[in-house]
Amino acid sequence: MNGCMRRIIWSVCVGAALSASAVTRAFSLTCVGDSITEGGAAFTTYRIPLAEQCAAKGWEVVFRGSRATEASGTRLRHEGYGGNTAEQVAAKFATHFATNVSDVVFIHSGHNHFIDEGPIPGILGAYRSIVETARAANPRVTLLLARPITSGKLPKYSYLPQLGESVAALAAELDTPASRALVVDAADGFDWHTDTVADMVHPNAAGAAKIARKIVGALEAFFASREAVYTAPNGLLVEAESFAQPGGWANDTQSVERMGSPYLLAHGLGVPVADATTRVTIPTAGAWRVWVRTRDWPPDWS
Repeated sequence: MNGCMRRIIWSVCVGAALSASAVTRAFSLTCVGDSITEGGAAFTTYRIPLAEQCAAKGWEVVFRGSRATEASGTRLRHEGYGGNTAEQVAAKFATHFATNVSDVVFIHSGHNHFIDEGPIPGILGAYRSIVETARAANPRVTLLLARPITSGKLPKYSYLPQLGESVAALAAELDTPASRALVVDAADGFDWHTDTVADMVHPNAAGAAKIARKIVGALEAFFASREAVYTAPNGLLVEAESFAQPGGWANDTQSVERMGSPYLLAHGLGVPVADATTRVTIPTAGAWRVWVRTRDWPPDWS
């Protein structure tokens, strides 16, 4: 098993070193929320322009989730649940994320309440629950918490601007070096007069594209902040549990307390499984020494 892991990481790193200038970013993404994330027949989900904008940048993004909604000829998996409150979304996410682990989780939720419910504390609790669920499955997950788009359906949704301020404060509270929690200001520049369909809630094509651009901008800022890690004198860290394509390998957490993170585990009971693959950014072309950190398995599996 160690040999299998060694071959996988070696093939990724050497290939990247030989073509450093052409290497793109590759990561997996889970979009979490209500109907604005799921999409519908009468309005556009931001996931579609998000996939297009990421592709235009040369990023290889795998959308993960327990659900797949057919739209514009593209199936982009997600955790969007139309008509659900943030609390309901959080409960469903807790059921599904462990089997759909991703590198990045984007959360846009908070609609489907009424102002007279005083919903903000409960919504913030749901955001916090989603963060905890994601970190339990992937302690190094990157979390993008959205200040939700505003709505013209008033006074029902008049709490959304205040909710946005509270989400920003929550992100600052939850942010850690190992698992960043960053704000995506989806409300900034979003005008429900021109960016929603007739219901004054759901984004039209222009509004969906605006949300997508905010997500891409947040990802670009995050990648830029990580460049120092990639160019540090002590080398480059490639975390196998965050590979874009896990193949026949599973994300295992049984030894997180010793390893410090999840890791890929393949046990085909004597039958080879599909390779796990990803792409990484190598700072300079040339020869690179590859070291692999893995568990000390029992003799039969070493």
